[in-house]
Amino acid sequence: MRTDAASPDVDLVDDILRGYAQKGVFQGYAALSHTAGVARYRIRWFHGQVIDVTLDRKRQTIALVDLLPAVDVEPALTPNLRAFLKQLSDMPEHRRLDETRARLTLRRKENALTLSVRSLDGDLDYACRKLVHIANEILLVFLGGRLYDSYKVEGLGVDPEQLWG
Repeated sequence: MRTDAASPDVDLVDDILRGYAQKGVFQGYAALSHTAGVARYRIRWFHGQVIDVTLDRKRQTIALVDLLPAVDVEPALTPNLRAFLKQLSDMPEHRRLDETRARLTLRRKENALTLSVRSLDGDLDYACRKLVHIANEILLVFLGGRLYDSYKVEGLGVDPEQLWG
């Protein structure tokens, strides 16, 4: 529930995330309360995982908070993911992040990784869509193979029957 009048940046991110949910990219979506500085949303995505999304309006940063929790379960996951993200700059232009427009950050806090994109040119539409696209690459390509099945079960709580059934 919103605590103040809607603003264009909050509505923009809301529309983008809601659109992904309507297209079936997310399994669920909700706009949560927000303050003058931070808007919050919640999505249900990879194997039903609930992920909070924040929009820091002052910093023009959109983040998938704790996108990957319990990363200590698989010690190689974090360095391998950082290497994977560096390789994204070699992708075709439409699939990579334009570093003159936005900055991607993977930050570890305690035992979880948060992925964020900061708009450098004020284009939150671009930043939000790139965040979702890059996260989708992480979830479907990086975590998509068998290499991280034990992490998906132990770290994300995925039912082993979904993976091996």
